[in-house]
Amino acid sequence: MREVRQTMTSSVVTLPQEAKQNPITFLEELSVSVAEVTDTDIIKKRLALIAAAQAWAKQYGQQAEPVLRHALVTRLIHERRLGELLDGSTEVLRGNFGRLEGRGPLPSGITKKTSMYAQTLAKVPRGWFDDVIKGILDGARRLAIKEIYLQARRMAAKPDSKIEPPDNLIIGDFREVGSHIARESASLIFTDPPYDRRNSPLYESLAEFASRVLLPGGSLLVYAPHYSLPEVLSSMAGKLRYFWTIAVIHQGGKALMREYGIRVWFKPILWYVKGDRYNKQRIIRDVIESSQEKLEHEWQQSVIEARFAIENLTDPGDLVIDPLAGSGTTLIAAETCNRRWLGIEQDSKTAELATERLKLFLERLASANS
Repeated sequence: MREVRQTMTSSVVTLPQEAKQNPITFLEELSVSVAEVTDTDIIKKRLALIAAAQAWAKQYGQQAEPVLRHALVTRLIHERRLGELLDGSTEVLRGNFGRLEGRGPLPSGITKKTSMYAQTLAKVPRGWFDDVIKGILDGARRLAIKEIYLQARRMAAKPDSKIEPPDNLIIGDFREVGSHIARESASLIFTDPPYDRRNSPLYESLAEFASRVLLPGGSLLVYAPHYSLPEVLSSMAGKLRYFWTIAVIHQGGKALMREYGIRVWFKPILWYVKGDRYNKQRIIRDVIESSQEKLEHEWQQSVIEARFAIENLTDPGDLVIDPLAGSGTTLIAAETCNRRWLGIEQDSKTAELATERLKLFLERLASANS
């Protein structure tokens, strides 16, 4: 194949005639040959050429879809190769949690964002990457590069081994011990602050904590009392993106708020996201029918809500955090859903209760599987 640098001028990419005559074959040849490329400058020029092929194909409407699918595949394969070449020499992913650490200047024309996504793609398991490529080619996946990047960052954030309790149940104030949790390591934070006015400042702290530890596309779901919604929304503004409110309807008796003259039929869960929501193709409802559970702790919520959020907003192996873990409801829900979890609880006696509850749950689970 004629080398890509022959198709370049100083600022304009010229699509070769053979690419216009048979674009899919042209793109496939690019994909096959990229494994032999060792020069990041060639990768950069090829990516510009792929973008030109995409722009050229789009003028043909629906007839262009096969070309666009092959172009996206070729782009991802080249970005993964770019990530392999950049690894260890420039902006790289540190550890399992997607943090960036500078190790030298970027090659000319390679942006920090391109470097980050390329090295993320280079770190995801080969099997997962091949499934993505297959899904794009056979039409099972949408042509949505942002969704693929978000999924890749989640895959890159998963360690090889699962954290086991009690190491992942921390005693302390999340505003203090939470600083030790890796940046951009969690897919979901699901928590329930105490329902009293003196704890209202917790919401701002939760938003700050979530903005640091959530992966891009990750969600914070937090219960909030009706009477303080204006204050809560105001205190959390600017730190995360408000996304939706979910109504939790409990069966049985309904609380009476006499000072307001209101019989309460639902509890709001505020839903915030970091950036854009991960996987909006997963459609979920905004009402949860639940039941009351107050057997272990006065603030205890039902496991139904936590499990609903975990199943719908995370994938198996993702990390779920509850910085106000209480009696461990969120942690048990994460365990049942095969997610990694991390709990933080300030009160040592409540943490002991959560530990016992988790121990009993794991024993029952082991017995049921034996």
